[in-house]
Amino acid sequence: MADLSFTPENDDVTFRADAGTESGSFGAGTSGQGFGGAGRVGERVRETASRVSERASQAIDSGRNTVAGGLDSVGDSMDSVADGLEQLSGVATRASGVVRDAGDALDSSADYVRNSSMKEVRGDLSQQIRKHPLLSVGVALGAGYLLSKILD
Repeated sequence: MADLSFTPENDDVTFRADAGTESGSFGAGTSGQGFGGAGRVGERVRETASRVSERASQAIDSGRNTVAGGLDSVGDSMDSVADGLEQLSGVATRASGVVRDAGDALDSSADYVRNSSMKEVRGDLSQQIRKHPLLSVGVALGAGYLLSKILD
């Protein structure tokens, strides 16, 4: 049974035939002689890998923009709530400042998600969770509660 492998890091395609038969490799700079149309197969594999990589990148960008848009939307809603609380007196007026700060933090988070790579976001998030595990659990519970109220 023949085996064909592709290494995207160096655009190399390796072909290994059954035991006792010819095998070899070819990459971006070789023609794949001795394999008939194998040079064209390597080129098609590279093209397909490139298309898959581009589509994955587009999907990640789309997801990142969706998350950032959601954060912006919730932040704007919190600003509206803060405006309403400012019209009231007493504790509600003081609470409006906290709500407005939370809305501003969500707006800032949306900008961060839009402007950072997924690798950076994952690394920063992991670092913060390790530094502040109890706070992270509290934030996760609070976010879950808010989402349940928004979606309800």
